Amino acid sequence: MAQRSIYNIYSVVSALFRDAALEGLIDASPCILTEAQLGPLVDSDPEWRAGSVFTREEAEALIGDPRIPADRQLVYGFGLLAGMRPGEVAALRWRHWDPSVVPLGQLLVALSYSTRKHRAKGTKTDVVRHVPVHPTLAAMLAEWRRSGWAAMMGREPGADDLIVPLPPAAANARRSRTGEAYRSNDYSGKRWREEDLPALGWRYRELYATKSTFITLACKDGADPDVIESRVTHTKKSRSAFDGYRRDSQWPETCNEVAKLRITRRARVTVHVTDLATRRDLAGNLVEAAGVEPAAASRLARWAGSNRPAAKRCRASAQNRSTAAGSGGSAVVIRRACSCSERSPPYCATSAAVTGWTRMWRWRRSVRPCDHTQT
Repeated sequence: MAQRSIYNIYSVVSALFRDAALEGLIDASPCILTEAQLGPLVDSDPEWRAGSVFTREEAEALIGDPRIPADRQLVYGFGLLAGMRPGEVAALRWRHWDPSVVPLGQLLVALSYSTRKHRAKGTKTDVVRHVPVHPTLAAMLAEWRRSGWAAMMGREPGADDLIVPLPPAAANARRSRTGEAYRSNDYSGKRWREEDLPALGWRYRELYATKSTFITLACKDGADPDVIESRVTHTKKSRSAFDGYRRDSQWPETCNEVAKLRITRRARVTVHVTDLATRRDLAGNLVEAAGVEPAAASRLARWAGSNRPAAKRCRASAQNRSTAAGSGGSAVVIRRACSCSERSPPYCATSAAVTGWTRMWRWRRSVRPCDHTQT
């Protein structure tokens, strides 16, 4: 048995005898062993911890690959972009997310779902945390609240609803558990092991590795390790009387460190990619993604090849930019229904041929004007 498992078991037994002694059921606890008897607390496999992390490309695939359902993408996003534990994610409700806070939205992490007790309890350290919502996570939450949650649950979400509950089919199939449909670690872990990892064809890593990935990549991107540890992932109970008198806010600084994490989400749209130099037929390189009907190739080709004036601007979509960014230097053409009512930045994604990046990281666009029609 691994040393960590031995320590976990011994701590439970020790707590049992301690409580029995406090209740007067026994004279004293027999659990008096120390590290000298139990052995050092080390990993049974000294190599696993170094490999229990995802690369940046893998992290972006977990929150954007169309082979992973949107609800599970969001679950993984909470770990990769906010450093949250799976139990904390399961206990999150819509009222815990405040997108109005600046400079970044705020998540109130106060509870964690216990699979063993079948209820929400305090966090692992019993500390309430205020976690900045990374811009990529904010976009995912907004999309999920706007359409994804209702599509899964069959109704609009309320403030007291769980952000990522069990899907109705899974909730109805429960046998030993009743009450609110929390997404347990058993459910998430099984989908992780049996569906998502095999679909992506990756080597095994535990779901908890999303948290270590957040810490690793954030620090690699220049975030202050002390801020990430003490204010985001491993906040400790305050033991200083000085903290009770401090009135200034550390929130902007914390947000600045979290925002340094460079993880983006590839847009889930159907696009045609073409070579800028040769202007090949757009139908030659089709990249499929779920949820958007492809446009006629001939019409797209006319838009991409034409010298049309800049489009009217609207608030229809911010995905236009992220989609083009994911294509490197290739042109991306998007056809999408426009539901906007105003003509202000960013560019409308109704139909756009984005000619890619220049060397100075500026956009060059040849865009068909938005007609602001709902289809």
